Amino acid sequence: VTTHDVILHIAQDVPTIETVLYSHDFEDGTTDGMAIELLVSTNVADPALWPTISNYFGNIYADVSYTKTLTDTFAEGTTYTLSLDHFRRNTTAGDALMLEIGYDVGGTFTALVSQTFSAVNSITEIYARSIEWEATAGGAEVGQVVAFRLTDGDDTGDITGNQAAYDNIVLMASSTTLGDITLGAMVDGDMVFSWSTSLGRVYNILTNADLMTPNWGVAETIVGDGNPVWVTNAPAGPQLFYMVVSPET
Repeated sequence: VTTHDVILHIAQDVPTIETVLYSHDFEDGTTDGMAIELLVSTNVADPALWPTISNYFGNIYADVSYTKTLTDTFAEGTTYTLSLDHFRRNTTAGDALMLEIGYDVGGTFTALVSQTFSAVNSITEIYARSIEWEATAGGAEVGQVVAFRLTDGDDTGDITGNQAAYDNIVLMASSTTLGDITLGAMVDGDMVFSWSTSLGRVYNILTNADLMTPNWGVAETIVGDGNPVWVTNAPAGPQLFYMVVSPET
């Protein structure tokens, strides 16, 4: 019976991989399901802001909120950042704006992180607002569908007075974690292992028979599709070391 000593290693110098999960800036004149109200900048924004906010921007009435549910799910070891531009319209004072990252189950939104940003007093300035959340192992959000919510921060209930104006919404996911590698049973002398991949991310499986010499070679290259991948490899010799790395692409 032939036996093999097998060691799996996840490289520690994995670069940060950033993925845009959602992005919209209203420039095409569509709401993309986001804006409570779509406004034309040349009519209701200060002229000094027009080049920055382009043609259109989103607007939320007092006490109104909007929840956007994506198709991506929370993955442990991944940080999610929601950012947007917040400014004041020239026809009214600006409202505070609350940003939240969470998940929506059956129409019920659960916030993981929430922050209310103060109203913008200047009609010629834009303020970048952002919040972030890191999903960790064992968290209730892991595996849940990612969602975010925008809410006007005014608690007076008036829909004709102050309103929150915003543009350039981006939800970004960033991670340096490859995830756990699952080692399967030997199949006809071949080594089998698996891990969850990220869409478009490149993974190199390296092998080396002797750790005393830096003689790592690429046994296989895989491009992730967002699903788990299974790798089968026939160890050459009685001992073989494996390392999975994700080079910057």
